[in-house]
Amino acid sequence: MNLQKSQNRINELMSRFVIQVKGATAMSRTDINRISEDVLIPLFSKIYGHADLRKLDVSESSNFPAIDLGDKETRTAYQITSKRDSGKIKKTLEKFVAHELYKEYDRLVIYVLTEKQSRYQGKGFDEIIQGKFSFNKNEDILDYQDLLREISGFCLDKSREVENILEQHFGEGQGDDKPQSVLDWLAQVNNLWEAGSGTIKINREGLRNDLRDFALRGNGVVIGGPGVGKTYLLKELHRHLKLDEIQHLLLPIDQLGNGTDETLQRELLYEGDLIEYLKSIPVLHNKAILLFDAFDAARNEQTRKRFLNLIRRAIRELGNWNVVVTVRTYDAMKSQELLDLFGNPDNTEYEDKDVLCRHFTIPAFNEDEILQALEQIDCPRKIYDESSPDFKSILANPFNLWLLEKILKGLPDEELSALSQIHSEVQLFSLFWQRRIEAADNEIDRLFVLDGIAREMVKQRSLSIKQSDVRETLIQSAWDDLLIGNVRRFTS
Repeated sequence: MNLQKSQNRINELMSRFVIQVKGATAMSRTDINRISEDVLIPLFSKIYGHADLRKLDVSESSNFPAIDLGDKETRTAYQITSKRDSGKIKKTLEKFVAHELYKEYDRLVIYVLTEKQSRYQGKGFDEIIQGKFSFNKNEDILDYQDLLREISGFCLDKSREVENILEQHFGEGQGDDKPQSVLDWLAQVNNLWEAGSGTIKINREGLRNDLRDFALRGNGVVIGGPGVGKTYLLKELHRHLKLDEIQHLLLPIDQLGNGTDETLQRELLYEGDLIEYLKSIPVLHNKAILLFDAFDAARNEQTRKRFLNLIRRAIRELGNWNVVVTVRTYDAMKSQELLDLFGNPDNTEYEDKDVLCRHFTIPAFNEDEILQALEQIDCPRKIYDESSPDFKSILANPFNLWLLEKILKGLPDEELSALSQIHSEVQLFSLFWQRRIEAADNEIDRLFVLDGIAREMVKQRSLSIKQSDVRETLIQSAWDDLLIGNVRRFTS
């Protein structure tokens, strides 16, 4: 039992380590890698038996651009990074070779501070290495889960030695940047979901303020059609709640897996029961807001039930918290159990007469907002003026404006006029598909990847899946191209 207790504590402390890295990365803190080295040197030494592992920029006069730590006795070098993509791996290998570091180190290990990818193709790695040193993509790309697997086989004494190392850095009261309270945890988790910077930025301050008032007055559902901007507006609300110092927690259901306790604990980095944990947060001014985004992403019946139960418990047990859930209008109409959790409508301008609960409908763009967006994406005003009423209606949806932006990139001037002839979303999407998939040199590979993703989504009945679930159909070069082309939005 003592061994199990020690390893449970190690797991908790390693989780704190990871959440601090994620929080620092979200806030663009570039010093987190260097700070992490102070933790990893004694940790690696204990786990992997290094006797002389050091920071190379401190212990050596030479510059080591490809590696951060090195042990000359075991001839092992480490690169510490928060980036996990294959491109980063290749750049590290190339620098390692270019600076002839293989003359001092036989093995290179890359440690990813958050989570590594589920699989690395390794395409081109051997050409870079050329047999000059040891690097195995399956064994030499590590993250915290690899460390925990090694530690799980330790005896009690060795486990406690690792525990003590972590306690020094992440135990209660250690360091100014560590989560010393549930409020620190709340702030760091919210930092994980900071809104990205999109090209189109429309001032909807009035709408956002009305949504803020809606959330502060009580529990409710936020509805709207696909692509209307529910998630973006919710993240804007999150940003302004933060500025106003109103306590809140944003939970994107599409990023929280199957919704089991174990999955939530792993993704949000807490222990025990989430509702009980939230109860321990001191609520200032007797108001806090719990935001569940993308309830419709839970297509699997069991996952849907888990999140529905979590929402139900939050409403019932968190007296000082208002619960707000975003969901597509269609899914809201099909989710009576969800609607039954919320009270009667407020009779405001944002209501849909067919939705019989307290709710807030996100409206589509009006003409002024559409014209603002078209100017930002460099779409000639003439295309809008000469377009059909159907196309103007289509452009009231922010997602369709995003599609138009991607189509416009590189489109010859002589083809611009054809855009005005679009009459349906299907036509718009077909044009996007033609330019982003069919016109690509690796069209077949891209289609193979997307086909595998779509089949897995149907199989899981989910709008989002893990990359590891489609590893057999993931051609890395095609996947990287799809990410660059933003086609991932259809598969994420």
